[in-house]
Amino acid sequence: TDKRNHYLKQFDTLFRESPRLDAILFPGGDPGDNPPQLVIPLLEELAKPMKRYHPNAKIWLSLQGYDSAKCSYVYSYIRQSTPVWLGGIVVGPSSPSLESTRAALPAQYKIRHYPDITHSVRCDYPVVWWDPAFAFTLGRESVNPQPVYYTSIYRYIAPYMDGFISYSDGAHDDLNKVVWSMLGWDSNTSERSMLQQYANYFFGSPLKETAADGILALERNWEGAIADNGGIRATLKLWQGLEQENPSLASNWRWQMFLLRAYYDAYTRERAIRETALET
Repeated sequence: TDKRNHYLKQFDTLFRESPRLDAILFPGGDPGDNPPQLVIPLLEELAKPMKRYHPNAKIWLSLQGYDSAKCSYVYSYIRQSTPVWLGGIVVGPSSPSLESTRAALPAQYKIRHYPDITHSVRCDYPVVWWDPAFAFTLGRESVNPQPVYYTSIYRYIAPYMDGFISYSDGAHDDLNKVVWSMLGWDSNTSERSMLQQYANYFFGSPLKETAADGILALERNWEGAIADNGGIRATLKLWQGLEQENPSLASNWRWQMFLLRAYYDAYTRERAIRETALET
């Protein structure tokens, strides 16, 4: 009880001192392991001072880590109590799907997505049929520009969500951040147009065409068996040419990340071919 009261007091101070507050995200899990039987009464208490200082603010509950029984409890509570303080549900990694959440949630409550644009394996949107040579050496958080893949995902799930806040664990997913943001602005924007705008802004107008091609090529490096993907070598040559022609970009960290991937992919392919031959 003391710990709970201290928690509520801290938030009362935060609400009082915040000039503006639109929303609060409360995670059911990741971090924490909070069953809804304890979470919901706490949120009801939390909503009182929030509404006092910020009448239009809403609380959003994430169902991350909740199993079907816990989700059913939340949905049942919402249908029976129709809480006015609840803005909606946040769907992210280890949450129920957007489709099932939308089907279970009363229409007046919204769904905010927390898309995992930062991880390549053990995640919401893993790289499809990723060659083990990449999967075991790059792991979850490598430089991962995937404009075509994420554009396809965005357009598929857009009807089920009311906006999003992307899940990022660093700088390696910078291109994906921009892609999701631009799709949020206009979901009909083509992948190539987004990459041209990205390159135009960060690398300069003369490079917008070739750098866009180079980024698309990096995404294709991860398609299929690494030994059979001869495009990996061509991608390296493209980026080596860009590197030699644009020494002024050597200290640009976005530029460095794409160069890193081009060299790394080619190195890893040569290594995989050689080590497979040694095993044979």
